[in-house]
Amino acid sequence: MVPSSPSHSTDSSEPAPEPQHDSTADVRQGTRDALYDTIGTVALLGFSLLFIAVGTRELVTAGSAAGGALGIAIGLFGFVLAAIAFNVVPLSRE
Repeated sequence: MVPSSPSHSTDSSEPAPEPQHDSTADVRQGTRDALYDTIGTVALLGFSLLFIAVGTRELVTAGSAAGGALGIAIGLFGFVLAAIAFNVVPLSRE
């Protein structure tokens, strides 16, 4: 007897091709997310600069120790906002 040659059957070990996604919708969603992230980062940086400026002004013009402490607290809050904008301080929702 002659050994049979390997037959080419329909079941192969190659994965079946995946259906194509709607790449236009994926690109639009990714662009929208990137724009929202950029706008959010710029807004956080703007607010942080505002708080730093107000805290510095309060610290410089403070007439008492309580006013100085309030200026320091407002300035530190501005620095925390800047750290959040640059992802130095992670948010709890992520």
